[in-house]
Parts: sequence; C-alpha cells; structure tokens
Amino acid sequence: MKNRREKRRPASPSSAVELAVAGKSTGEIAVELGVHRATVWSWLSDPVRSAQVEQTRRLAVEAVGVRLRELSHDALDTLASIMVDPVAPHVVRVRAACELLDRAGVGSTPAVKVDVTQHHSGVNVAPLLRQLCEMGRKDDRGDDDPRAEAGA
Repeated sequence: MKNRREKRRPASPSSAVELAVAGKSTGEIAVELGVHRATVWSWLSDPVRSAQVEQTRRLAVEAVGVRLRELSHDALDTLASIMVDPVAPHVVRVRAACELLDRAGVGSTPAVKVDVTQHHSGVNVAPLLRQLCEMGRKDDRGDDDPRAEAGA
C-alpha cells in the first residue's frame, strides 16, 4: 500500500497554479501538495502567478461563452423545426413557438396581440392558444404554486 506522500503531486508553485485554476481552495491545494496553507497562499499571492490563475480562468469562461453562442444557433434551429413540423403534436408546436418568442424577448409581453383567425380560414383558435400557453405557464410554476389558483 502506498503511503500518503507517494500519492501527492510534487509540491511546486506551478502545481499550485494548476490546482487553483481547476477550482481547488488553498486548503485543498495544501493537502494535495503536502505543504502548509500559508505556503500555497504565498505562492498564489505572487502577482505573476495570481495573474496567470485569473487569465486562465477568464479564458475558460470565454471559451464556454463562445461554445454556448455556437450551440444557441443549433437550439434555435431545433425549436424552429419543431414549430413547423406538421407531424409534431399541436401542443408541442405551440410550446416551441412560445419558447422562441420568449427567447426573442416578446413571449411574456401581454401587449403583443396576434390575430390568429386570419390564418385559419374562419376558425378562432385564439382561446385554444391562450389555454395552451396558460397550461405551459402552470407547468413551469408547478401545480402547488399559489398563483396558479389566483389566476396570476
């Protein structure tokens, strides 16, 4: 069986930087490297190392943001294809349309009025659409939400 010392990384300022970038606390780094917390704090307080940790974290956050922006296009395309898919159930298509409107910032605005009777040869589907959107809101809030009964 290996002893604790053999399992540890070599104690060095660069190892401390790597662990800090990975999100480890000063105490966790100290335990992993087998040094005192004050040593880790001293290493990471060095302006060059501190800047290195911050820059690496910032680059990681930026990379995630870029990836999310890339995926958002695919997500919107997926919602749009569901919305116009004639095989999809109407409730699913309406939900996809509501999600797209919400993402565009107009889905929750009560001032937006749409005359759907023009698009459905004399059939007034507005009450059904209101009911479907309300059902979606109730699903989002949960049945035990007090606003659900108050009509909020």
